[in-house]
Amino acid sequence: MQIHTSQPEGDILVFLTGQAEIDKAIGKINEAVASLPAGSAGPLVALPLYASLPPELQVRVFRPAPEGVRRCIVATNVAETSITVEGVVYVVDTGVVKQKSYQPSSGMDSLDVVAISRVQATQRAGRAGRTRPGKCFRLYTRNYYDHKMPNVTAPEIQRTSLVGAVLYLKSLQLDIDVLSFDFLDPPATAALEDALRQLLVLDAIDADGNVTPMGQRMAGLPLDPALARALLAARELGCFTEMISVAAMLSSEHLFLAGQAPGDITNPGGSGGHR
Repeated sequence: MQIHTSQPEGDILVFLTGQAEIDKAIGKINEAVASLPAGSAGPLVALPLYASLPPELQVRVFRPAPEGVRRCIVATNVAETSITVEGVVYVVDTGVVKQKSYQPSSGMDSLDVVAISRVQATQRAGRAGRTRPGKCFRLYTRNYYDHKMPNVTAPEIQRTSLVGAVLYLKSLQLDIDVLSFDFLDPPATAALEDALRQLLVLDAIDADGNVTPMGQRMAGLPLDPALARALLAARELGCFTEMISVAAMLSSEHLFLAGQAPGDITNPGGSGGHR
């Protein structure tokens, strides 16, 4: 609200970590706008922006606001580089992002809130004033930026499961030793060993590390190796159709979209419920 009541005209872009945080923030923004004294500031419309937002709601972010109306766009890191929102003059950088990482010790992915890198901080600041001078309000100290913030974001290969990548390399049948392979960004040895161990359990490679006929068939399917193995097994067990549905559901990030109340700013005209 401080930006809205004290700064000249121009839209605001706020970076948050995820859908739940964005929806909560928009609710608080709407409450704060409603409680402003009459005449203290012009109208403000809060809009969400995240990857799973339905296209018909995303497109509203790219439409210019009515004359005299300021927009406050509350977004995930999808707004860092993927898109350009015209009219943004002010950026609020919280300094954090949600990032998926794989833990070889547990064999599971986790979605954690982590600090952004200086590269990301620069990208976020660059969203302000692309068509005219702008400002970036960073919610962290200069000392933190200079001495504690990571310089760059860790490459994806160093924080995700390598089972699919290792299976692909093995399927090429080029006698590649993945443990000594010259990756551009070398992953941890523990992550590579975990991938080999999982492929052995899935019967995709043999005890010598060579790809099996089953592994070749798995590599030909555009799926996570575990799901590919399940599909091939389901065909033999007579439940192929059912497994296709399961694989499709597990391969989709979002199965349900929460509806909003009628007149809700995030979904005008919504009827509530799920679809």
